[in-house]
Amino acid sequence: MVPIDQLAPEDKQSLRDVMDAAAKRDPDSPCCMGEAFQRLQEEAPTFLRGRIDQFSEVLTMSMDPDWDLPLLDQSRVFAAGKYLRELKQGQLCPIECSVLSALALDLVGSDMRGELELYKEFLNFRQENGVDLTRPEWLRHKREQTQSEKRSLFGSKRSNIRLPGPA
Repeated sequence: MVPIDQLAPEDKQSLRDVMDAAAKRDPDSPCCMGEAFQRLQEEAPTFLRGRIDQFSEVLTMSMDPDWDLPLLDQSRVFAAGKYLRELKQGQLCPIECSVLSALALDLVGSDMRGELELYKEFLNFRQENGVDLTRPEWLRHKREQTQSEKRSLFGSKRSNIRLPGPA
């Protein structure tokens, strides 16, 4: 199977379009996907299980009201979930279903990688500090912390910097 990063942009877009079409055909709420993915995980071939675990994390992130994922990203995640459920219910043989599922899961994983890393950092911060805050509050704290670190770093080196010119 071709790694998702090696697919042509038009092939990635075609897969996204197919997932969006599946979302339009399936009016169910995204909340009912958790149970479907648990069953899929139990029945999935070994090579799909890690991908399904990662997608479950993305799905959890998408439904976390404190993270408040942008609507466009939420709709892409839910479209992928509905596409996978449609694949499972379709007439494809198991290997075809597994390969298409892997491609869809890899595409969502690739698209959401950075967002998922930030979400995990957000969850760790909340747990380590015992605070209950939202994404905007956490980002504000993170920005303030970064600015403080830069001030202390550059503030301590400022005295060692000599500008050219007469002494």
